[in-house]
Amino acid sequence: MREYCEQFGTVVECLIMREKETKKSKGYGFVIFKSDKAVKEIINHGKTIGHKLNEKIFECKLAIKKEILDEEKNFNPVNIKVKGSK
Repeated sequence: MREYCEQFGTVVECLIMREKETKKSKGYGFVIFKSDKAVKEIINHGKTIGHKLNEKIFECKLAIKKEILDEEKNFNPVNIKVKGSK
């Protein structure tokens, strides 16, 4: 996921959410980009062309924790969700 997202800009953090017991992917994760420009590019790319990785189609949405939004204006997370998952 990190490698795919890096084509849009510098990735600060990439986290795939997993089940505690099985460690199996829950079908979504979070990517934090260094710049707002990268966030806009990955979201716009999804709207026009779409995203596909390992034969799975996924979408990107802006995801900001309320506490962080109030505290820090330069936080750029993107929520990645695989279509057809939970």
